[in-house]
Amino acid sequence: KAVSQAELLTAEAEVRAAELKLATAVRTVGVKLLSLHGSKALKERQIANSKELAASAAKIAALAEGSGLEASQFELESQQLSLDLLQLDADRATLVGEVRPLLGLPAAESVEFTGELPEVGVPSSAMPDVAARADYQAAQARIEAARQALALAKANKWEDAGIGFGAEV
Repeated sequence: KAVSQAELLTAEAEVRAAELKLATAVRTVGVKLLSLHGSKALKERQIANSKELAASAAKIAALAEGSGLEASQFELESQQLSLDLLQLDADRATLVGEVRPLLGLPAAESVEFTGELPEVGVPSSAMPDVAARADYQAAQARIEAARQALALAKANKWEDAGIGFGAEV
């Protein structure tokens, strides 16, 4: 009975550890998606600025006050940023395809992560509570199940002793 109870606790702890692992994987993809969203917004602003600079440089070149090469350079930079933007869209599609099976969603259903990433900060110096982690609890439960199984094996080592009485005439 104690062995079964220990194995049940082990199974429950392993389920909690798997849930934690799944949640961590989804959270990681969510952070990557939010990061890509921020990068995409930055690239779009950079494209607008490059186009504005290219137009300004073209005006200056038309007035013969500057080089037409600068306008071409800004236009080339704008096109490179547009390619980067397409790459970000491809990365986003890859991450969305990665998160669908984690969430158990069909391919036809869309996934959208909203919100903003917090500012990066220095972690606190406090040590994390390892005993509260599900994987640690699962390991401890496996140890207890093994101890109970060992105790049962030791108890079954000797056959049950019996006392009998026989008589003959």
